[in-house]
Amino acid sequence: MPTFKYQSRDGAGTLKAKTLSMAKAILASRQITPLSIEQSSHTLRLGKHSNKRQQTFLASLSQFLEHHMDLGTALQLLTQSHDHHTQALSKKILARLNAGETFYSACQHYLSELPAWCLSAIDSGEQTAQLSETLKRIHQQLHSLNVSKKKLIKALSYPSMTLFTGLLSIIAFVQLSLPQIQSLYDDNGKALPGLTRCLVSFSHGLSQFGWALALAIFLMAICSAALYQKHYRIRYRVQALFLLCCKPYQTQVLSLLFHQVNTYLKSGFPIAEALAQCANTNTCLPISIRLLQVIDQLKAGQTLHQSIDSISHCPAIVKQLLFIGEQTASLAQSMETLAKLYSDTFTHDLETLQRYLEPGLMLFMAGLISVVMMAIYLPIVDLGKMI
Repeated sequence: MPTFKYQSRDGAGTLKAKTLSMAKAILASRQITPLSIEQSSHTLRLGKHSNKRQQTFLASLSQFLEHHMDLGTALQLLTQSHDHHTQALSKKILARLNAGETFYSACQHYLSELPAWCLSAIDSGEQTAQLSETLKRIHQQLHSLNVSKKKLIKALSYPSMTLFTGLLSIIAFVQLSLPQIQSLYDDNGKALPGLTRCLVSFSHGLSQFGWALALAIFLMAICSAALYQKHYRIRYRVQALFLLCCKPYQTQVLSLLFHQVNTYLKSGFPIAEALAQCANTNTCLPISIRLLQVIDQLKAGQTLHQSIDSISHCPAIVKQLLFIGEQTASLAQSMETLAKLYSDTFTHDLETLQRYLEPGLMLFMAGLISVVMMAIYLPIVDLGKMI
């Protein structure tokens, strides 16, 4: 049985459970609210379906449930799907339902690759008899996340390829041309110009220690990733730094948060419990801690917009929409509006980043090429004077 490590406000610990959701249920029964929880030992898992396949399955199932079919009939129809993975997944879940298990329990076994908040939302949707709407919202949100990832990759792929190709070309040019210039100067007993000597030293160092440097960078990246996953404080500080300095990351995290709260509210959860579910399933630790603080303020008798405003500074439009949502009993609608607002802001931030990143990269490459060309042409001019 896998072992899970958790970190709470009162300390850290470990426990054994079959799945992540079961581990969270055990902690909830012990009245422990985890800030982070992760699997520390892994068992061999065969036959798992990819995240994309699972999203396809949820989309197909939600479409059948929208036509007022019961869950068993919808799964029975999906067993006749042309998609092999959807067909196999439907048969496995249907078998567990026929054995007396709930849909949420079956999903814990066969949809474990989905984010934790998805399984939690499925559980709440099943309990409140709103599984169709819950699955539809989960699919829409996952699709929105995939679109955001594609936009991010598209925005960064061209500058990254340009930078990599440019640096590789410059290094190859330096490695081929500078040794010949140095040999000419050595034959004439002349000293190279200072800028050229620096570039020659860099070229020699790269020739001798290039592979060792690449290996060291690779190992540092692996160690940094391991430390980020293992240590709560390091992960918290890195995420807090990104929230402070990277606006696209900030808007994406907030968009996901408001989408999640909206999903829980429309599933019938009260606001405090919806925020608690988000705090348990959110992967951004600073956001989870702020949510727990908001919950404490709500329990003390404050309203939602007052709680958020007293803990951290937030834009006026967020406070205004939350205030209107509380006054008109339409908090879920306010959350949905905020989610769309931050999603649109994320797209705009990416476009802005791309608009400034490409010219900035061109200026950097132009400056680097200018330095290399000066380092190469200065000794050529000196050789011409000697002739």
